[in-house]
Amino acid sequence: MPNLKLLIALIDYYLECLAQERRETLTVLESRLEQAVLPVPIPHADCWDAVLNSSLAAEVLQRLQGRPDRVAVYAPYLVVGPRGASHEPLVGVLCAVSRGRLMVDPADLWLSTVISSEMSEQDLQAFRDALERGARLSPQAFRRTLDQLIEQEGLSHPQPYSDMEQLKRLPEGTIVDVPAFWVVEAETQYDRGLVRELNKLKEILPHQRGWLASALRFLLEPPAASTPSDEQVLQALANPACPTFSQAVAIAHGLTQPLTVITGPPGTGKTRVITALIIEHLLQGQSVLVASKINTAVDTAVAMVERLLGQGAILRTGNQEVRAQLAQLATTLAGWQEWQGQGEVITGRLPVWRNDQIEKFMIQVHSKSRRIRRSVYRLRRLAFPLARVESRPLRRWAFLTRWRLKWFERSWHALLSEMQEMLHYIEQWRQLRALQLHRALNSLVAINQKTLTRLANAMSSDSRARHRVFLRLAEKGYPIAISNLAISTNLPLEPAMFDLLIIDEASTCDPASLLPLLYRARRAVIVGDPQQLLTLRAGAGDKLVLFQSCAVRMGICSVQSSALQLTNYVAP
Repeated sequence: MPNLKLLIALIDYYLECLAQERRETLTVLESRLEQAVLPVPIPHADCWDAVLNSSLAAEVLQRLQGRPDRVAVYAPYLVVGPRGASHEPLVGVLCAVSRGRLMVDPADLWLSTVISSEMSEQDLQAFRDALERGARLSPQAFRRTLDQLIEQEGLSHPQPYSDMEQLKRLPEGTIVDVPAFWVVEAETQYDRGLVRELNKLKEILPHQRGWLASALRFLLEPPAASTPSDEQVLQALANPACPTFSQAVAIAHGLTQPLTVITGPPGTGKTRVITALIIEHLLQGQSVLVASKINTAVDTAVAMVERLLGQGAILRTGNQEVRAQLAQLATTLAGWQEWQGQGEVITGRLPVWRNDQIEKFMIQVHSKSRRIRRSVYRLRRLAFPLARVESRPLRRWAFLTRWRLKWFERSWHALLSEMQEMLHYIEQWRQLRALQLHRALNSLVAINQKTLTRLANAMSSDSRARHRVFLRLAEKGYPIAISNLAISTNLPLEPAMFDLLIIDEASTCDPASLLPLLYRARRAVIVGDPQQLLTLRAGAGDKLVLFQSCAVRMGICSVQSSALQLTNYVAP
């Protein structure tokens, strides 16, 4: 049984680090009220357009330009802080800049401690969901939801606003009705969501054993290292993504090992390895989560999957803009009776294989693999005595040496011939697996039609609705891609809900954000940390590379040039 106290201590350490890095929320000193708080010209408008298209919104955009440390928050009410020397929004919805316009993000809410400190975690989540639903409708609906909470909690009734000088004279705890934009330096939603999830992990880990089935356990008990079999590497080589040999070895490790680290410089095919791992899990009906702190890394992986399989083969979620795009895609997918996406692998012209043909073909593949192993065994037996022969052997051993050299050369050419045949089998195997992949995608959209409809609706609903639908999609094996920054607002904190977690560009991920991600998956593949290694190029030279790599793997050679480095586990 792992020492849970060590894991709790690690979470406490990261919470302390985050607390030191976080800024003073949205608190504004009295002396800076005029610069930070901008009252809107139309209080409690019936629609967001009236607020976001105003001249005040243009001023807010100007203040945000070139200042990534600043955020804009729309808040209907203000609360006076301790001793009246500071002020902060009672509840606010953060605004994002999209295509040169100010847009509210209803999922990104900020709550004052005046409210959040007095509520349980369950009540707080229910209140957040109600606020999110109200914010999606209008500023007025957002305010009405807040009014209900003020009444339920017995807080003081908001006072009317007259001018900034009035705010400076009010006592601590006074709530003022002043709808305004707050332009301040503040922590991001990512920090707030991460802190909530780390605190929740602290609460649930001592009382639930589900985390023992997740990759989070590997931080305390690293799994034993092992090597994939030759058959597993050959199957990875026959992946429809057409990997090189070194990529196939990485894929085989990712499929068979609990925790794998894959490193390589740009151009070595790490994104293709990620795509191949997604394809393998689609073939097996298992779920995959692709995550990275860099949005472009997630988008690149999604683009590769869609290029090979067609749009909709992986669901990309994230901030409000990305969720809106996903809602449109989910609506389209929900209307499919079978897979209609087109890509380099799924072209609509796949050959037909009968079950008896598949069975016969796989028998031939395994038979060819056994013959290759026997040829390698013979070469090893011949190579051992030849390696000890001097450049000019004694005359009485010359005949035996020539005989061994002759048989070694004959056996080597026989192995090359068998490898040529194996390349032909692998190409056929890829076609077969592409057909099986098409069937898997047909099944995926067929069994998820209702869930995809719920997904389209959940994108404009509250976070709990999104949590429920993404949990259902993970259970049914639909691949999901997301930025670390949007994890808490999209995915529930459930143990081992995904079969595989893939962290791309891992060097950019802070360790604290990995804990909730590892908790959500059974196995993990960490990709990144590039090092300057030889890059293998596709083309005619791949056959020679394949022969050389196979020879290395089977013990004939002792030096291997690899495009990717592998580690089976991460030491604590």
